[in-house]
Amino acid sequence: MARTPTKHRAAKKPAQSRIPEEAVAEPAEDTKLFSTKNDLPEDKRVEVIDLLNPIGIATGAEHVAALSDALSAFGRAARITIAEMDELEDSGSADMVTGISRGVDKWLWFVEAHQQA
Repeated sequence: MARTPTKHRAAKKPAQSRIPEEAVAEPAEDTKLFSTKNDLPEDKRVEVIDLLNPIGIATGAEHVAALSDALSAFGRAARITIAEMDELEDSGSADMVTGISRGVDKWLWFVEAHQQA
């Protein structure tokens, strides 16, 4: 059987950031990295830290509050989607989104428990 030659894919361009340039903080020279089992190379971890710190959230409490806001909005959207799928009598899709909703609600509970600590 003859094989068809495969096409070489062009090198992937780096993902374009959705964060406005003016919101991106300069990298901290004294960034402290803690020991982790995450296999992301150290230089990449430093870049990720910089990305996570660009959006003007300065404290851990502010990060947790922003995460709580995002999770609650996503959970609400999931519940609205479940209701719409029920109206369309698509129980399979509604069940799938229900599973996602349960996970989001669990994470929201964890985050809110952290806020109260």
